[in-house]
Amino acid sequence: MKKIFYILVSLFITTSVAAQGRVQDSLWQSANDNYAMGDFNSAIEDYNAIVEGGFESAKLYYNLGNSYYRVRNMGMAVVCYKRALKLEPSNRDAKANLAMAKARCVDKIEQVPEFMVVTWIKSIRDSLSSNSWAIITLIGLFLLSILFLLFRFSRNRGGAKLSFILSLIILCAVIISLLFSLSAYNKAKGGDDAVVISAVGSVKSSPSQDGSPVFILHEGTEVEILETLEGWSKIEISDGRQGWMKNSELEVI
Repeated sequence: MKKIFYILVSLFITTSVAAQGRVQDSLWQSANDNYAMGDFNSAIEDYNAIVEGGFESAKLYYNLGNSYYRVRNMGMAVVCYKRALKLEPSNRDAKANLAMAKARCVDKIEQVPEFMVVTWIKSIRDSLSSNSWAIITLIGLFLLSILFLLFRFSRNRGGAKLSFILSLIILCAVIISLLFSLSAYNKAKGGDDAVVISAVGSVKSSPSQDGSPVFILHEGTEVEILETLEGWSKIEISDGRQGWMKNSELEVI
């Protein structure tokens, strides 16, 4: 009886997953058709229904960002392009469209200068996803084990020396790729970055409606969330200024 029960449960789960997959496929086709016909609001509804169903991909967020861009909702367009780049950092189309969306935003905030080496390292890290860096790490470990065996059992002194040198080089590469993988993963999963989605948002000196206005931000501006308190978030913008905004005016990337 237990075997029959487990079989029935497995069949039910398989059938449910298959049915859910068909629903997502139907929504995807509907969203694409609506976008092609210029019905961008309906496309947004369909794409968001897919996201709410627990599915996400760089392509999905890219298409959703394009839909928001078409209806001139630059705040959500920026959010979606950034989410696409979190999943696929090397997506050139998402980068290009993100730049276009930002160009249409009101706020042009100067960024605090960053040390050139730090910028260079970040650009290398962001060239691949965390999974890609993890695969490179595993390949490096595999090569490292082979070189170790060659070094251990080589009877040729020159061959052993070469194996040792190559092992050190690959070990350094493995450590770097592992650090990049962890950093890219933390960046992708972190919830500290957000985008202003209200047309105009007042940044306050304290987490209260009675707080003094510090400055104004407009739709599409990226911020970093430092802390949250009772419906408010303490944010920092790229030029270093800080203040408090309502959570309802922000969308976490």
